[in-house]
Amino acid sequence: MEVLQPTRDQSHTPLFQVMFNYHNEPQQEIVYPGLHAQIIEPERNSAKFDLSVAMADVGDRFWIDFEYNTDLFSQATIDRMLECLKGLLEDIAAAPDAPLSSYQLRLPAAKPVDWQGQPATNIQLSAGNIATQFEQQAAATPAAVAVDDGELALNYATLNNRANAIAAQLSERLAGAKRVALLLGHDATMVAGLLGTLKTGAEYLALDPRQPEPRLQQLLALGEPDLLLTDTPHLELAQQLSGPTVVCIADADDAVLHANPNLPISPDAVAYILFTSGSTGTPKGVIQTHRHVLGHVEAYANALRFAPTDRLSLFSNYSFDASIQDIFGAILTGASVHPIDLRAAEQTGDVVAPLIDSRITMFHSTPTVFRNLLSDSDKTLPAARLAVLGGEIARDKDFKLFKEVFPATAMFCNGYGLTESTVNLQFFAYHTSTMSGNVLPAGKPISGCAVELLYRSGAVSSIC
Repeated sequence: MEVLQPTRDQSHTPLFQVMFNYHNEPQQEIVYPGLHAQIIEPERNSAKFDLSVAMADVGDRFWIDFEYNTDLFSQATIDRMLECLKGLLEDIAAAPDAPLSSYQLRLPAAKPVDWQGQPATNIQLSAGNIATQFEQQAAATPAAVAVDDGELALNYATLNNRANAIAAQLSERLAGAKRVALLLGHDATMVAGLLGTLKTGAEYLALDPRQPEPRLQQLLALGEPDLLLTDTPHLELAQQLSGPTVVCIADADDAVLHANPNLPISPDAVAYILFTSGSTGTPKGVIQTHRHVLGHVEAYANALRFAPTDRLSLFSNYSFDASIQDIFGAILTGASVHPIDLRAAEQTGDVVAPLIDSRITMFHSTPTVFRNLLSDSDKTLPAARLAVLGGEIARDKDFKLFKEVFPATAMFCNGYGLTESTVNLQFFAYHTSTMSGNVLPAGKPISGCAVELLYRSGAVSSIC
């Protein structure tokens, strides 16, 4: 018998205890003169260890028994362990004299992903720059809705034309400028503003106009932009901030057509700079190139199987990294993005109703927003096919809420990413999935390669 000490990670925190036990005692009945003894297996309703493995020779067979804590392991996970162990023992029996290091675990084949009829995609965005990629999409689907904030809806042709107008307005003032700060709202104009900036070859620095003025002043000092682009609702605030020259977006006249600038923008040119919160000290600026943004969105869009029929919610402010997937994931793939201003809503119904009316197919928010919006609502999201959470720890109650609000054909995705690297981890679950523990897994990285960690009926598999 061998008892292993609790498995530990790098922080030396115990994870679980494993016991291995090999039985080679006689298994037949024992008979003594005047005494008859019979082996009785007691019924046990609890595990003595987190995981114990008992093995024994039974005739011409090798018997293996797993006893495990059901709070830690699902039956499907144990079945996969048994399958791995069975393959290893078969290899040992076939070559008993081989060095121990030569044996390899044969992992069970990953189960095919059931995307409920959603076809696989092969979106390719890794070449060129964001402006060119968007212009190609606008030329391909000019009449399709690109952005809809509830008050203003712009199709791809109109959004492209407005972005070109902003680019022309900026170009008159740029004179070699490299960085443009954006002070815009959570709406369609914001999308046009950042696209217009990118079309000039400059990088944008996103500012949230609802943040305290000292915070905005701090970011302007750290980012050192050459211009500050704003719109009429935020012009007064922009003029109060000291620093770069203020440019106010001109009133849109969609009857006037503006040509694409067609500037040579390198894939390695910086697209944007976002600042961290500064919770550990001074906020840190994180820059991303056009190449990285396109590569990240490509992996994200293919992992979630984006389609032109998708309608993406946008709760995150454009100054946060989480908005990148929603904004560019939509407008670079032919889908539509729907900015929803949470801070302008007086009650949850003011947010849930637009989600239903817009027939949102991809709901993306933090777990906190997810709970607050949908826990007290008696509404369901009939058109949704994905609930994507990220930014915080997701818990079992979030998955239960998903099953109450989203259709049976929808999938649940728990993601994790951070401004510093824009790396995403994704964990998928179905309505029929079972969860172990209170905290949901985060999954495996998708950046650069669309890797999915699927949890279906308790079985964990990865696909690349």
